[in-house]
Amino acid sequence: MERFPSKMVGGWSSGTGMSGVLSTLIFMGFQGLGVSNTVTFMVSLVLVLAYWASFYLLIVSPLDNETYRPTNNWTLLSWTAPEIVPADVNHMPEPTNGGYCSFFRSQKFKEGLRLHNRILFNNVNLFLVYVFEYAVQFVAPFSFPCEMTKNTNNFIIKNSFVITQFCYQVGVLISRSSLACFRIRHVEILTALQFMNSIAWFIQAKLLYLGDSSSESQELKFAFVLFVWMVFVGLLGGASYVNVFYNLLEKTKQGFEDEAVEPDPMVLKERRQLSMNFGSLYAVAGITMGCLVDVIFSNSVLSDTC
Repeated sequence: MERFPSKMVGGWSSGTGMSGVLSTLIFMGFQGLGVSNTVTFMVSLVLVLAYWASFYLLIVSPLDNETYRPTNNWTLLSWTAPEIVPADVNHMPEPTNGGYCSFFRSQKFKEGLRLHNRILFNNVNLFLVYVFEYAVQFVAPFSFPCEMTKNTNNFIIKNSFVITQFCYQVGVLISRSSLACFRIRHVEILTALQFMNSIAWFIQAKLLYLGDSSSESQELKFAFVLFVWMVFVGLLGGASYVNVFYNLLEKTKQGFEDEAVEPDPMVLKERRQLSMNFGSLYAVAGITMGCLVDVIFSNSVLSDTC
C-alpha cells in the first residue's frame, strides 16, 4: 500500500470487507446443505491459491512515485533481502564494531521506534476497537436462548450466531468502503462507542434482556434486533480500520515537523510500509486480546449461560 495514494486504502479495505461477507455466505450455504464444518473448511482451502495468484499476478502496482509505470508484484517484489550499501561512505559516521550493517540496523531501529511513537495514538485506538468488537462477536452465541437454538427447526434461530457474523461483515464492508465518501478524523469516538457496545453485549449475553426463551415468534423478533445491532458493531469496527490506516499513510507521506530537510522518497516509502506493518500488528494484538477476554468470560461469568 505504500506505493499507492493514501485513499487507495479504501479500496483495499473494501476488498477485505467483501471477503468477510462472501465467506459467511459460503459457510451458511454449506450449513444449509448439511455439510460438516471440517469439509467446509477443507474445500475453502482452495481459495488460498486464488488469493496468492491475485496478489502476485493481478494487482498492478506503480513502480515509483514519479513515473507510475505499472508492474505486477511477481516482477516487482524481490525474493531476497537487498544488500545494504551506504549511499556515500565519505559522509557517513564512523561505523561501530559490527561494521556498516550493524550501524544501519541501529539507525533503522531508532527510526522505527520514532515512527512507532508518532503513530501510537491511532494504533492504540485500532487495538482497542478490535478488542471490543471481537469480544462482542464471541459473546454473540450466548446472546440467544441456548436450548431453543439447539432444538428449534427455525433456520434463522438455529443459525443465529452465523447470521450475526454475516451481519457484522456487512457492517464492516459498508464502513470500510466509506472512505471515498467521508473521513472520520477523531477515531477515538469510534473506540468509545465500541466500548459501550461491548459492555451492552456482555450484559445481553448474561441476562438475555433482548430475548424470549418461551416463544419462538417473539425470539425471532428479538433476533432481528440483535442482527441489526451487530451491523452497527461492524460499522464501527470497519470505520476505525479504514480511517486509522488512512491516517497512518497520511502521517508518513511527508517528513516530520521537526525535520529540517525533507527525507529521501525511499525513506518516506519505507516509513509508509513500516506504519502499515505497525497497524497490522496492533490489529492482530487486539484480535488476540479480544479472544482472550472471551475465553475468560465464557469460562467464568458466562459458564452457566449455555
